[in-house]
Amino acid sequence: MARKIPVKLVMQYRDQGFSRNMIAKTQKVGRSSVSDVFQRADRFNLS
Repeated sequence: MARKIPVKLVMQYRDQGFSRNMIAKTQKVGRSSVSDVFQRADRFNLS
């Protein structure tokens, strides 16, 4: 079963200056998943 990515938390941690690796470890998701969230947020100018 696939695990949902906590997008809101990832974005909050990003705003606080956490690294992708730290966010991935904290939320127990893959680094590539965190990178995907970052890329999509950048594409749509979300913060």
